[in-house]
Parts: sequence; C-alpha cells; structure tokens
Amino acid sequence: MCNRIQVETQNKLRAAIKLSILVVALLFGFSSNAAIIYDKAHSPYYLNASLTVAENDTLIILKGTTIIIDTAVDIIVYGTMFIQGTADEPVKILPKIDSLGWGRIYLNNLGANCSFYHVTIVDGTVRSQGTNLIYRNVDFINRQNLPQYFNITRAKKGSVDFQNCSIKGSGKGEGFLLSSMKNAIIRNCSFDNIPDAIEFISVSDSKITNNFFVNIPDDAIDLNNCKNILIDSNIIIHAHDRGMEIGSEVFGSSVNIMLYRNLVVDCKEGITFKEGSTGKIINNTLYQNETGLVCMELFDGRGGSEVELVNTIISQSKLNTIKTDSQS
Repeated sequence: MCNRIQVETQNKLRAAIKLSILVVALLFGFSSNAAIIYDKAHSPYYLNASLTVAENDTLIILKGTTIIIDTAVDIIVYGTMFIQGTADEPVKILPKIDSLGWGRIYLNNLGANCSFYHVTIVDGTVRSQGTNLIYRNVDFINRQNLPQYFNITRAKKGSVDFQNCSIKGSGKGEGFLLSSMKNAIIRNCSFDNIPDAIEFISVSDSKITNNFFVNIPDDAIDLNNCKNILIDSNIIIHAHDRGMEIGSEVFGSSVNIMLYRNLVVDCKEGITFKEGSTGKIINNTLYQNETGLVCMELFDGRGGSEVELVNTIISQSKLNTIKTDSQS
C-alpha cells in the first residue's frame, strides 16, 4: 500500500508532485509554471475526482505508469499533456469499474502541443479543442454502450497526426471525428467494430492512408464538406453501410477527393459519392459489395455528384456494379 498514491482531489495531487518550471523546461523543452508527474515507481494511481491541469501547467505521464479512474471522472487540461510510454513499457489508463467506464480527457488549450505515445486507454475518450494533437501507438478499447455521435476521439480545429493506433469497439459510439482543420493525418491505424470509424467534417488537404477496417457497424470512412483529401491504400472489410461515403450531410459537398489503391470488400455500398461531391477513383478494388459504386444526388436540391473512375476493379457485386442517377 505504501507504493500507491490515491488521488482524492486535484489539490492533493498537485501539492505532492509539483515540479519547478526550470526542471520541466530542461527535460521536455516547453514552458510550464508547474508539472504534474505520474511515474511507474508510484503506480498505480487512482483518480477518484476529476483532475484539472491549469493553463501554463503540464501533465506528464511516464513509461510503465498505470492510472485507474473512477466512474464519470475526467482529466481536464487547460495547459499541456504528454504521455511518454514506450513499446516495452506502455502507459495504461483503465476504469475502476469495468461495467461503467470513466469519463474523458479534455484538451482545451488553443495552439498547445499535446502528444500520446504508447498508451492503452480502456473505456475512456478524448476531446480536443484547438490543440495540436499527436498519437503514436495509442490503443483504445471500448466496452461501453456509448450513445450515437459519442466519439472515441473528437478533435476540432488545431491539428491532428494519428499513426499506428487502434480502436477495438463494442459496436457503439463512433471512432475518430476531426473537424475544421487542415493537414490532418490518420495512418497505419486499425478499427474493429466501431461505427463511423473515421469521419472528417470541414477538413482539407489531409490524408487517410494504410488503415485497416473490419466489421464496421456503419461507415468506415465518412467525409462531409471536405476538399483535397487523399484516401490511399486502405483495406475495408464488411462495413454494414458504406465503405467510403463522400458527401455533405448538412455541412456542404466534398470536392477533389482522391481514392487511390484501396480494397473494399463485403459492404452494403463500396464507395458512395453524393450531394454534389466530386473526386477520382484510381486503382481501387471493390469486391463482393451489394453495390460497388454509387454516384447520386440522394437528397433533393443538394446536387448530383461526379466521379472519374480509372483502372478500378468492381467484381462480384451482389445487386449493382454501379448505381447512378440523371443528376450525376
């Protein structure tokens, strides 16, 4: 018991492990009034009340650390946050009660840099507002009955670079939702049983590459009001609705979308362009989908869509190879 620090309140934790600005700057290269440090030596930590990291302060979680969080407890960051796990000693953030999960990590510092390396997050989610967020080898496991539109990670503005990550879901909630940003990257990630695994809203000049999707209860990749997006070398197997949906919803059409070298198998619709959206489909393979390619208006008044199809295989579609309308 002497190896464990039970964190009952934010103030108790901050008083116990506060470091000076000089030490933080030397070790991590950023400016901070104080740092909250979680380390392996004092692990596991127990959060029974929400932790708030003040503006200009920093939360640092070092390799090998385990954090156990109670129901509805959040980590709220107005400063910066860095998780420094390694492949051999990852960080683990776990729920105190498996059947209930915990809350969210909120990142609320416009322009701040936050990074998560080698961490497993079980039954918790992340929301980022205006931060520059990096994930490397972040594995999310969700066993909760999340409501629709409740994302594993929701990032608005700022920037995102997610690589070598995974989401293993319960068929509820949604995956990575990015909105109102440029130059986003999602690469080498895997998604299993999570609806709308990747969704972009008002995102431009970004890349979705080399990802793997399986048993997706809704769409695997969903773009709304996006432009200049490269979707390259992804594998999508069994999306209950659409492998890729390129459209608008209520946000506006998606234009200049490049789909290159993707494999889409056993979906209701392999690729769908709708509502005034445009793009190119080059060197893709669409196999055993109910309908291989859809290019339509779908909602009156939102306009037909236009697709250039090049060197693409559409094979053994169960209902339609290509489905279109007079507007498209």
